[in-house]
Amino acid sequence: MASDKDSAVKKSSKLISLDNIHEITKKRQQAEEEELNGSGPMIREFNHENVLQIWADYADSIRENKGGTASIMDGIKPMVSDATISLLFDSDLQRSRFNEILPAFKAYIHRRVGFNPHMIVDVVQQAEATQKFFTPKDKLERLMDLNPALRRFQKELGLDLDYD
Repeated sequence: MASDKDSAVKKSSKLISLDNIHEITKKRQQAEEEELNGSGPMIREFNHENVLQIWADYADSIRENKGGTASIMDGIKPMVSDATISLLFDSDLQRSRFNEILPAFKAYIHRRVGFNPHMIVDVVQQAEATQKFFTPKDKLERLMDLNPALRRFQKELGLDLDYD
């Protein structure tokens, strides 16, 4: 029975020892450094294809923790010109979600290309929603606005819509 107690003490002391805590902490730090530094190979040429690859790599790297932002990145294709990356988002919400990770993305791209490209982040202006015409009168008015000859034909031929 004493041997069972001694082995239990040895097992528990091994789990709680400062050496084990230090070792676990060290492994975590190494994993974080590998994640931070493991941003992929250095890119020598700053062009559209390479930036698209870096963009996709970064989206994949954040997918587990920031899946929504990664999905937004999947739908946006950066445009590259000289040392500038332009991003056009469909809404202010998408832009604000991306702005949350912008500093980290800038650091990531700096590690990959060796410099900080200028980032232009903007929202595409959406056209106003087109008016929907549900009633026959609304449809006729819209058609007459598009083609004034219809109004003239309606008057000359005495045509009226039956609105009942």
